[in-house]
Amino acid sequence: MSEKQDESLSVHSPYYLHPSENPAIALVSPLLDPTNYNSWSRSSFTTLSAKNKVEFADGCLPRSTSNHRLYAAWKKANNMVVSWLVHLVATSIHQSILWMDNAVDIWKDLKARYSQGDLLRISNLQHKLASIKQGDMNITDYFTKLGTIWDELESYQPNPMCRDNHTVETCYKKNGFPPNFFSNRGGGGRGFGRGGTRGKNTNGKVCTHCGIINHTVDECYKKHGYPPGHKFYKPQGASVNNTIKEEENVSSS
Repeated sequence: MSEKQDESLSVHSPYYLHPSENPAIALVSPLLDPTNYNSWSRSSFTTLSAKNKVEFADGCLPRSTSNHRLYAAWKKANNMVVSWLVHLVATSIHQSILWMDNAVDIWKDLKARYSQGDLLRISNLQHKLASIKQGDMNITDYFTKLGTIWDELESYQPNPMCRDNHTVETCYKKNGFPPNFFSNRGGGGRGFGRGGTRGKNTNGKVCTHCGIINHTVDECYKKHGYPPGHKFYKPQGASVNNTIKEEENVSSS
């Protein structure tokens, strides 16, 4: 069997299509309409992931060139995902994506048009959250209902971006640096932190408040204040802004 056949026929490959796959089936319900993008996208993404085809929608498996050995397999699998997406939207949306032939283009187009969130739905969820009462519900059912509302509200929140073109979810300064991050980069950062870090062991400590290494948020002077005797210490009631400005001036000198 050739290498091409091996890869496209393996059940673990995103190119693989089971003989029972139906291109005209609606994989999730309800269908996408102008008010339910967040719940629809989550359900659709989960279903495509279970079918090992999410790479065609999120762009991780881009279009192969026509002379690539797997082009035919890519085209067949992509067309299946395109057909699924076309059958996952309401009739009012169907015509606008019917002539797109790349699954990732359809996914991005739907996200651009409908991911802003249904303001009326958000308002309703906020009202539910403010007015919900336990009443006759037991504690488990009550917190389950609260959690369901919170989760749906959170799905309407955009994923914030950090300054260096990455998301908060993948931010090393917020979530911690990977093991051996600094040693793999030749040791140390750019001399910042308490006493600098060049050539020193960081002990895996990264402050989630200020982003400086070699201490944790529980030990962070910027968050909790500088101790008496420290050069940046100010008596209670002094301006925090003056403290920070003074530190920046010393650092830049």
